Amino acid sequence: MVGPVRRADHPSHSTVVTYIVRRVFAAIVLLFIVSVITFGIFFLVPKWAGATPDNMASRYVGKAATAQVVHQRAEQLGFTDPIYVQYGDWAKGLVVGRDYDMGAETVHCPAPCLGYSFITNQPVFNDIVDRFPVTFSLALGAAFIWVTMGIAIGILSALKPGSVFDRFAMTIALAGVSLPIFWTALVGLAFFSYRWQITASAAPTRRSPRTRRCGPTTSCCLGSRWRFSSPRSTRG
Repeated sequence: MVGPVRRADHPSHSTVVTYIVRRVFAAIVLLFIVSVITFGIFFLVPKWAGATPDNMASRYVGKAATAQVVHQRAEQLGFTDPIYVQYGDWAKGLVVGRDYDMGAETVHCPAPCLGYSFITNQPVFNDIVDRFPVTFSLALGAAFIWVTMGIAIGILSALKPGSVFDRFAMTIALAGVSLPIFWTALVGLAFFSYRWQITASAAPTRRSPRTRRCGPTTSCCLGSRWRFSSPRSTRG
């Protein structure tokens, strides 16, 4: 005889709410830790390496600037403030923006303020947005090459195990995985850009006509490691 069927226990409403609150709290703590580490890399590590506020401010003034001008710029940028005050100003800029006192004028960096570039004279976030289309196109091209070539070669090798194609493809894949990406990029730059002049050698930007010429070679270099490792994983 079959006994009565017990219904599966479903989590109560309070359990789900507790789980959501715990996950949200964990996410907030994680974001805080990441923000502290990021801030420390750019502002705390240089001080540990022996850099003074004037040394850090010297990058934002001309070469002929006097020591008084450099120290004044360090105070304007907040490098002389305690580290917790600097972190508070930096974190506040991510939420509500930040004002940079440049003496003659005050530069406003709207939220999210990831910093202000004194080279391009605009917030860093704008520079990231300006370069994102090219970065995304290169990543998309690398993913396309990785999926089409890597998986296709792996399937063909699996269909013909031990064949000449299989041995040749796996040898090339092993060699490709062993080569570092920066070395592959230098070889591609030397041949495709300098010797054969098929692609451009300068870094592409959204407004640059060299973007289309840089794209194929850069995407191939970015996807080289996964393009060579995918055939081995797909073949099994």
